[in-house]
Amino acid sequence: MKSAHQMDREMMAAWLKWIKAQEEAARAKAECDKAAFAMNKHVEEHEAKEAAGRKTEKGKNMKKRVMDTLQDITGKESGIVLYEGGDMLICNWASISGLPRLDPMGFAPLGLGDELTVDDDPQYIPDIGAWLDDHYHNLIYDINDDYPQLHGQSGRIYKVSVAQVITPDTWN
Repeated sequence: MKSAHQMDREMMAAWLKWIKAQEEAARAKAECDKAAFAMNKHVEEHEAKEAAGRKTEKGKNMKKRVMDTLQDITGKESGIVLYEGGDMLICNWASISGLPRLDPMGFAPLGLGDELTVDDDPQYIPDIGAWLDDHYHNLIYDINDDYPQLHGQSGRIYKVSVAQVITPDTWN
């Protein structure tokens, strides 16, 4: 049989483990809440930019189309998305509705279902790598390490909502 002192020590050890687990859970929740707040802020900023863009476009004679997916627009499953701020994703967007964005944890692209406005017709780019060299970009996602292979690749560039979308001719 255990002594009262020994039982008190075991109970104290169990209580300390419980306290530590609670602290870890609180830290994880705070980190998750922070990521969710950042994502919501990004979505709100994007929606505000799109709303402002729609207001200024009403009086212009521009050739515009509204679509749901980049695959509908480009006829391709993958390519490059270069946002106005310079952030760039190289990804497969086949199952993504709206513009691909990086999830809050930075693991994978996801879509938020936003409508995509396409300005004009796509433009031909003889060398995507050279074109990117002339434009500021910050590569934030490239799971297949495709970036180094873009030099010498020709493709098409589309102006879609708040981004430029580039599709190499040889990609699906």
